[in-house]
Amino acid sequence: MKEKIKVLHVVGRMDRGGTEALLMSLLRTLDTDSFQYDFVEQTQDVCDYDEEIASLGATIYRCPHISIKNLQAYRKWWRTFFLEHPEYTIVHGHSRGSAPIYLDEAKKAGRITIAHCHNNSHGKGLKGLIRYIWQIPLRKMADYNFACSYDSGISQFGKHSPFEVIKNGIQSEKFLWNEKTRKRIRDEFSLENKFVVGNVARFEEQKNHLFLIEVFYEILKIQENAVLMLVGQGTREQEIRDLAKKLGILDRIVFTGVRSDVYDLMQAMDVFVLPSLFEGLGIVNIEAQAASLPVFTSAQVVPKEIEITDLVEFISLKESPETWAKHIVNSPKLLWPRKNRHQEIIDHGFDIRATKEKLENFYEEVRRGK
Repeated sequence: MKEKIKVLHVVGRMDRGGTEALLMSLLRTLDTDSFQYDFVEQTQDVCDYDEEIASLGATIYRCPHISIKNLQAYRKWWRTFFLEHPEYTIVHGHSRGSAPIYLDEAKKAGRITIAHCHNNSHGKGLKGLIRYIWQIPLRKMADYNFACSYDSGISQFGKHSPFEVIKNGIQSEKFLWNEKTRKRIRDEFSLENKFVVGNVARFEEQKNHLFLIEVFYEILKIQENAVLMLVGQGTREQEIRDLAKKLGILDRIVFTGVRSDVYDLMQAMDVFVLPSLFEGLGIVNIEAQAASLPVFTSAQVVPKEIEITDLVEFISLKESPETWAKHIVNSPKLLWPRKNRHQEIIDHGFDIRATKEKLENFYEEVRRGK
């Protein structure tokens, strides 16, 4: 029996998000005879996926959250970790803020290192500039550079450092259009005869929920039976509720909280709207297309790679909420019948099986070459 290749995935925390969804899909479909995936979470909190990760046979290690005050202690934690765990041949870093330290220590310990970028922005203002400067060493630090899209790769690694795009595959069969599921979910949330505007995202600044609330306010002026379904949670939830209350539309919004059945919830939606301020890819846009939903998302912000079907419309954030609302409600795509989009997802390489095969082949190749 051949020895397993043990890969250590370094993340911030395994809550529900695009990067985490990719890692969970990879873990669920892993060839466990040949590979072992374990995780370092940079938090002491229990995260959304922790229980499932453990049930799938993976180990979670917890390291301190990095800060200016604990840089030396943080580095020491990693140095000690690699001394105590020689079994991890490959260190696959998904948390770029702390990567200049943990990937540096991994290289010093003789491990194969991967820097994987999942976003296309360092943020705004002074903090964004500091993050950009701090992460410049990543361009040449890791043995291999990955990115979820061309835009995110250029943002992180620049035009002169090589990187490879690894598509964020999804378990596309779970999102197949299903009329019975649609009825069940709409019954659960009392959505009969409603026009459901959907969004799945963390309630954080990047996802631009306050703008979405304003767009929905304008949609209601045109489509009186509209309901907004917000799937997720985050630090901005109270701000979202406050704005909705101020506009008098709080009772027209369904807050589902964090759900593990996003694929079912999407069946109940009529359109999917994601007006992000920045995105490495926006994997939920792929999932929405797999569910045969018309998708409306930010132009010049969300990478064009997500346009894998004819369901996508890009709208500029420079446009007013009223313009967004008119685009959404008047789109001819709303009249198209929902249908099976599975093959289109596969043909464009966004099924998890393609991503799994590519990564596992890569791990085997670099392990042999060490």
